[in-house]
Amino acid sequence: RLPLRVGLMLDGLLFAIWAAAWLALEPDVTAERVGRTAWSVAVFVVVLLLVAPVMHTLTITYSNDTIWAMSIFLFVVNILFTDYLYINAIHDRHTSVVSVTAAVFASVLLASRLPSPTHAFSLLALALILFGLFPPLRHKLKKHATEGYMSVTWLAFGVVLASLSLLLEVLPVVFGLGVLAVTFVFPKGLIAMQRRFKMQINGPWDEARPPQTESSMQ
Repeated sequence: RLPLRVGLMLDGLLFAIWAAAWLALEPDVTAERVGRTAWSVAVFVVVLLLVAPVMHTLTITYSNDTIWAMSIFLFVVNILFTDYLYINAIHDRHTSVVSVTAAVFASVLLASRLPSPTHAFSLLALALILFGLFPPLRHKLKKHATEGYMSVTWLAFGVVLASLSLLLEVLPVVFGLGVLAVTFVFPKGLIAMQRRFKMQINGPWDEARPPQTESSMQ
């Protein structure tokens, strides 16, 4: 339901945000480096435009049920294998190869169900921006600018809500409630359980202690 023009504008807007934030976090950037980056982006766009027709017809022989099932499975893999320690700047090594590959392949599968190669290009560009460019940016923002990190998080949350609203009006509500539950309700419940059932602060949970019976003493 998303018009092609809106999709392309969204790609451009997200890439502009990424580029502006990345330049702001790199104070020693030079004109030569900017030129090399611009050239790499131009080559990437041209290559993606050339391969978009192939990606659009790559899985056209698959049934719709197969595409949906595989896409859902791959996005679940993306969620499970995302390196959240890297995104939250707990360590500096990016190890999310499996999650990024799964997300991009799921996007390729979904692109085969779009009406034209240009639509496929828009979706693939969006997937590469969100899953390829934004995790390193969020890592840098978390490390050097916490407010920028929160802004990008809320921006991504808003994009997801807007996208879900195009499919079904109830989906943004369900997604928002799920995020609130995972972010606030479940952690609060875990803390409440620890305060109620945990007797001594000696680790995540109390150690198991075998009962002192006569047979055990012998």
